[in-house]
Amino acid sequence: MNSLLEPEVVTLSFPLYKQRHFLMNHLFPILGGVLIGAISEMLSVGILDKLVGLFIH
Repeated sequence: MNSLLEPEVVTLSFPLYKQRHFLMNHLFPILGGVLIGAISEMLSVGILDKLVGLFIH
């Protein structure tokens, strides 16, 4: 499994390395977007659970 993941890690990390200055300059907006996306995803799953009743307690 590791032999399959190593080329993918390098392939994905090289463009990030090339854009590291952009990422560092925009770190807080990126992290804020990830945080807001995660919170809204959890809230939407909770609301859909209440509406549809998938998880019966």
